[in-house]
Amino acid sequence: MYATYWGMFQIGGANWKLCGTESYEDFVERMCRSERDQLELFAALIEKCGYTKYLRNHDWTSFARRYNGPATGATTTTHAWQRHMPAIQASRLRCPKFNLLHPHTTTY
Repeated sequence: MYATYWGMFQIGGANWKLCGTESYEDFVERMCRSERDQLELFAALIEKCGYTKYLRNHDWTSFARRYNGPATGATTTTHAWQRHMPAIQASRLRCPKFNLLHPHTTTY
């Protein structure tokens, strides 16, 4: 179960605690509930892991190496994140609680 990757950000089930959920079951329920929940879990994970600094600096290569692992092909992964980031940035407008790229405008 923990080796399963979930949602649009393909978060490993073993990372459920880093996503801020109370249990693995809570993690799975939220992953299945909505894309907004998936975005919130992703945001919690990358904040907990300290990856937001790479997003704020638009350092896609450093982010990709950490999020996807060092063995991942940096060029392919970097280009994938460059394609996905505009959509993620647009999503943050619908989810201002996790305004990752501009933390001074975060609302709670």
